Amino acid sequence: SIALSYRVRALLKRTCSSVLEAKQDRQVEDILKQAIAAHKAGNLEQAGQTYSEILSAEPDNTEALNALGILRMQTGSPEIALDCFERAAQLSPNTAKYHNNVGNVRMAQEKFEAAVTAFGQAASLAPENPEFIANAATACWRAGDSAEAEKLFLKVLTLDPGHYRANHNLGALLSQQHRLCDALPY
Repeated sequence: SIALSYRVRALLKRTCSSVLEAKQDRQVEDILKQAIAAHKAGNLEQAGQTYSEILSAEPDNTEALNALGILRMQTGSPEIALDCFERAAQLSPNTAKYHNNVGNVRMAQEKFEAAVTAFGQAASLAPENPEFIANAATACWRAGDSAEAEKLFLKVLTLDPGHYRANHNLGALLSQQHRLCDALPY
């Protein structure tokens, strides 16, 4: 009877702990949603402060890291943004958007080979996402690999024939190579 009582208490304690953790996770999600809404509304200081507070409580919160990275990129702090995106990608290596955002920073820094790697990871994780593939194509082109860029732009256009950036960039790439007849459709 006493042993049963201890087991029941232990079970209740674990159950209560799980319920409290789930409630806390939902509260953090709600706070993050509010911060993202503030960010979208242009309240960058408030959003940044809230992202930082979330990360103080949960340093491995990849969505908060990603959101803070976006904010830091928008406010001219690409190195901080890169740290946020790389940490998010490290913690959640199968989430394409984190790798894509690493690539965006690398493109802005004109580190095209590093951008190719990051965008390539994003595209391999989300092979049906034309934006990630278009980013990889643009990075390849800027890195000097026109053949790979052309192949990737064509892949984007297979997925989304009306993709403006892929059409425009493929036409520009082909024109740059003096393949004007090939460039005409784009």
